Amino acid sequence: MIETIQDLVESFKTRKSLCLSGGTNFTYREAYEYITTLSKGLLASGLNSGDRVLLISKNRPEWMLVSLALSYAGLIDVPRGEKASEGELNYIIKHSMPKIVIADTQKQAERVGEFRNIVTIDPVEGYTWLDEILEKGRRSSKKIPSVNPDTIASHLYTSGTTGEPKGAELSHGNFISNTLAASRSIKVFSHDTYLSVLPLWHVFERLVEYLILYSYGSIYYSSISTFANDLKSIQPTITALVPRILEKIFDKRVAEKVAEKSQVQRSIFKVFVGMSAQSRTSNLNPLHWLGILPRNYMEKQVFSKLREGFGGNMRIIVSGGGKLRQDIDKFFYAAGMPIIEGYGLTETSPVIAVRTFENWKLGTVGPPLDNLEVKIVDSETGIEKRKGKTGVIYVKGPSVMRGYYKNAYETKRALNDGWFDTGDLGFIDSRGNLTITGRKKNIIVLSNGENISPEPIEETLKKCPVIANAIIIGQDWKGLGALIEPDFENVEKLIPGYDGRLDNPEVLKYFKRQIRDLVNPLTCFREFECIKAFRLLRKNLEAGRELTETLKVKKAVIEKSFSREIESLSQEINGKK
Repeated sequence: MIETIQDLVESFKTRKSLCLSGGTNFTYREAYEYITTLSKGLLASGLNSGDRVLLISKNRPEWMLVSLALSYAGLIDVPRGEKASEGELNYIIKHSMPKIVIADTQKQAERVGEFRNIVTIDPVEGYTWLDEILEKGRRSSKKIPSVNPDTIASHLYTSGTTGEPKGAELSHGNFISNTLAASRSIKVFSHDTYLSVLPLWHVFERLVEYLILYSYGSIYYSSISTFANDLKSIQPTITALVPRILEKIFDKRVAEKVAEKSQVQRSIFKVFVGMSAQSRTSNLNPLHWLGILPRNYMEKQVFSKLREGFGGNMRIIVSGGGKLRQDIDKFFYAAGMPIIEGYGLTETSPVIAVRTFENWKLGTVGPPLDNLEVKIVDSETGIEKRKGKTGVIYVKGPSVMRGYYKNAYETKRALNDGWFDTGDLGFIDSRGNLTITGRKKNIIVLSNGENISPEPIEETLKKCPVIANAIIIGQDWKGLGALIEPDFENVEKLIPGYDGRLDNPEVLKYFKRQIRDLVNPLTCFREFECIKAFRLLRKNLEAGRELTETLKVKKAVIEKSFSREIESLSQEINGKK
């Protein structure tokens, strides 16, 4: 029986296969020795059960080992990524009041330099080295305290896309119950190799890696800069990505090349992708047979090269942390590399629903996990809605957090009789699959009273090769505006007459035409959902500033950083005040 992270670690000690790799390598047995020794060393250094430890590091085997050691010792990790802003770090340190900070390098240690008790993973002069803690553990006779499913394992601070980060209190039971339920939906085996590229502090990546460790697979750590090469050299069978990474892969390897073709060739490509996807459905579907020839052609020209780029052995691609674009979803399915799209939040540890191979439906995030209750509620009346009707998604079960640390007000707002209000909008279809349609807080209400969910519009605009990101705004306005982050590399390639100036009339005309062609009544958008005006942003949005480390847009930061552009849009759409 595995009920706690301590139990998960105990299961390592009889295994000899490779566990973690990336700079340093650890078998399961070596990982067990490292974790248990470090746990004793941390306790011998004066830490007690329930103490908090801030962990700031890039992805590497030691990150996972330190986090597991903290949990094994009954301590609480407070993780943050290497790209966290100074403001976020200062706020989290002040709010969580950790006893020590564990940083991987001198650079990260210096970012919290005013904090006195700092331990570094790499040896850095002037700081306690983690190996010194390990040595204490080897000499210590400290007894490891027992933990139970209710013991808090982590204070995981939300990314703060709409305000100050909130520290979700996640217990051993939260993580393990989610791991076990996910393992019944996503089949992982001991021979699987997993390539990790997402920030480990993020609950989505952390849970996926718990699932790999629970199944005795091997984890290899990569980075965005080395990911393409690592795919070829390691030839993994599983990886987890956020939609933004999949968008970049698709746009660079597929969309750009298709955009260079003639209109007729682009139309044929689109039809062939659709027919290839149909050919992978049940043999009882007559379209299955019609799609075999186009699929064979696409297999030779496109699909085989895509699979080769992913290493040739890729069995499962998991997408989470945001909504996946449907054109990408359909293309990978047609190529024989179906993406398992999941849905969840930090507060639910995180997985709520995940698509399965047995119940596959494009555009959905699959059925809820079998240990959770999910209901769709009318946001105004609070009454549960029937299947197929859109409302606010509520979830209840063993992976729902205890609450927000030192924030009773937000805890009370989010939890009611065990039900967690996700704030997301969606519906459950007749087959039990959940579809996400938007975010309750993101709903834009125009001055004429029309309610608009911006996500479908933003998702559609990002299909354009010259648009890296789109942020729709317009609360209480007469119409919608858009802040557009250009894909500068493609702008230079694809826009005739581009001279480096975004205010070039030809550039503006090109963007206007692309936006109009993508979002209009003929592409299934209502008239009031069309973009009335836009502004091109003159710089890329950065992770840790305008974007979270999983590349979600921080709308609160955007509103501050681009207030002039927003004011200019408002004047154009609404008229000068």
